[in-house]
Amino acid sequence: LDVAIVSANDFMVLDGEYRYSPSRLTAAHGHCLRKFVQALSRDMDVIVDNTNIEAVDIAPYVALADAYKYEHVIITIDTPIEVALARQQHGVPEKKVERLYERIEHTHKHFPHRWHHVILTPGADGEDVETFRYKPEFEADRRW
Repeated sequence: LDVAIVSANDFMVLDGEYRYSPSRLTAAHGHCLRKFVQALSRDMDVIVDNTNIEAVDIAPYVALADAYKYEHVIITIDTPIEVALARQQHGVPEKKVERLYERIEHTHKHFPHRWHHVILTPGADGEDVETFRYKPEFEADRRW
């Protein structure tokens, strides 16, 4: 299986070190989208590893996947905010993480109905992605 993982964060790695720069964010997302298209054009499966908060952030990826006749799945991992704060590695202030979390909570429940979107929540051990479970209460909101 040929899989590409693309991430805007990769653009922020300089000389092997992650260096976040708000002034480079637009370029980072453009770079990620170009890598996504390159992978699609090579018939690779693609994982986009970004914190896409708004539908407008995700729409280009969905449109391109559709154009290349790919099926898409948008996965939101519903990590408790306390866990997200403890795990984050980019020094984002707590108040900003809280605001982003609130936006995700609202936005991801209102994606276009034709988008294949699943929300995963931690399983029994709360740590391993393999133990995440689908939140069935959102099933009624999806029409595909």
